[in-house]
Amino acid sequence: MKQEELSNGKKIGIGLDGVVVGIILHSLYLMI
Repeated sequence: MKQEELSNGKKIGIGLDGVVVGIILHSLYLMI
């Protein structure tokens, strides 16, 4: 159970990081 929870947490973390990076890149394109 613990290993599965850790893997799911990592996937969610990576997903959130991807969203944050996407928002930053989008804002930079709007600034240009």
